[in-house]
Amino acid sequence: MAEQAVIDGVRLSKTMAFLLRHRPEVGELLPDGEGWVEMEALLVALTRLLRIHITHEVVLTALGPDLRLVAEGSGVAPRNARFEVLGARIRAVERPPGHAHPRVVPPDILYYPTGADQLPTLRQRGLASTGDPRHAALLTDDEGTAWRMAHRLPGPQDPRIVVADAARARRRGVRFYRDRHSGLFLANAIAPVDLLNLLPSFEEQLSAGGIPVRMDAAGRPLFALIRVTRRSGVTWEVAKGKLEPGETPEAAAVREVREEMGIDA
Repeated sequence: MAEQAVIDGVRLSKTMAFLLRHRPEVGELLPDGEGWVEMEALLVALTRLLRIHITHEVVLTALGPDLRLVAEGSGVAPRNARFEVLGARIRAVERPPGHAHPRVVPPDILYYPTGADQLPTLRQRGLASTGDPRHAALLTDDEGTAWRMAHRLPGPQDPRIVVADAARARRRGVRFYRDRHSGLFLANAIAPVDLLNLLPSFEEQLSAGGIPVRMDAAGRPLFALIRVTRRSGVTWEVAKGKLEPGETPEAAAVREVREEMGIDA
C-alpha cells in the first residue's frame, strides 16, 4: 500500500462523514456518548477502506475548511466545519437546526444496506445503538436501492441488506426522520428483534394459507380474499399465518381461513 502525498479531499470527507456520522461499526470505531472517536482508530479505518496510507497530516491538508481544531471545553463547533478535532479525538459536527430532518411515519418495512461482516454486530446490538444523532442509520423503502447502496459501501465486503420492521420499531418508541436531500429514512436505534431477516427463525419460518372458492350461477369461480387497509394503501391478501407446533400445512390453512375470514369450510 503506497503512501500518496495528495488525496481527493471530497472522497476523504465523504468517507469520514460516513464513518463518524452513520456507520462507525464499518470502521470498527467506538464513539462515546458525544460522538468522539480516537483519531488513530479513524486513520486506521480510512487507510483500510481507501487503500491509501492516511496520516493525521494528510487529513489536515486534504480537508482544509471542512475541519477545525477546537479548544478543550469550548463545546462550540467552528462555523461551517464538518468535523472538529479535540486533542487526539475527532467527531462529525452536528448539523445546525436549519438542516434538521423532518419527523415522518415510514412504511412498515425498510431496508438497510450493509456487508456480511457486519451481521454479527447487528444481531447483537441492532442499528445505530449509540443513540447519537450523528450516527443515525440510513434506510430505504426500496429493496433495489438498498442493494445498490450496499454494493457502494467502502471497503471489500459481501454486500447484504437487512429487513427492518419499522412499524414494530415505531410501536417501541423509535422515531424516524426523512433526509431532505436523499429522501432516505433515518433512525437512531432499531433493536435486533426488529431486524427480521437476522432473527434465528427467519429462514425456517413455515406458513400456510387458503383461498376459499365457490362457483357462481354461470359456473365461474369466485375467490375470497381479505381487504387490508394500511397507511400505504389498500391490498387484497390471502388468509395465512405461521404453523403451530405439530400442525400440518393443510390444518394450518383451514384454521387461518376460519380465524381471519370467519369461514368454516
